[in-house]
Amino acid sequence: MGVTMQLKAVTESELLEMIEGTGDPDGYLFEGGKESLDLSRSWYGLHDLICDGALTGKGPLFHALMGGRPLEHAEELVRSLTAEQTREVAQALEARSEAELTARFDPRRMNEEGMYPSADWSAPGELDHLLERYRALTAYYQTAAANGEGMLLYSF
Repeated sequence: MGVTMQLKAVTESELLEMIEGTGDPDGYLFEGGKESLDLSRSWYGLHDLICDGALTGKGPLFHALMGGRPLEHAEELVRSLTAEQTREVAQALEARSEAELTARFDPRRMNEEGMYPSADWSAPGELDHLLERYRALTAYYQTAAANGEGMLLYSF
């Protein structure tokens, strides 16, 4: 995984072309397609929050940020989710309440583990920032799912 992460919705036909090697994932990511969701460096703390651990998780919640099938024909590390996987992620994210996420937030543990991007997860505003990114992530997945789209996950 890279330090920063972006997600970009993709049609099933475009995704199939990328998997088969006839489509250009790098061009799609940087020059065309839909507007991406830039999670920047907050993806790591966000994954910890939704999956109860920085490198843990399973199923759709894990796939939201850490899952997916690597695209062999991309110059960078690009992973893909099918439209069905995108729909499953959207449903799983929607099922998590902000109250549940707030109760799971453990700044002491996150500080002890040295999780980036924050130097001090107990500082004011850290949880609020993660919840704001969670809302953006959920909305982005819901829109893609409603459109029957897959997802590209790009970290660098």
